[in-house]
Amino acid sequence: MIPYFMALVMYYALRFSGTSFKECVFFSFLLLFGLAFSRIFSIGDELVKK
Repeated sequence: MIPYFMALVMYYALRFSGTSFKECVFFSFLLLFGLAFSRIFSIGDELVKK
């Protein structure tokens, strides 16, 4: 849930700083994908350690 909130905050911060809509969406998705991948890799590491 927190990653989505972070993406939303980032989106509005970029929006108010005068960034275009497409760029805001792009950066928000980039943040979400980055967090998702880091979570997947951390789960993979835990499985390997067991």
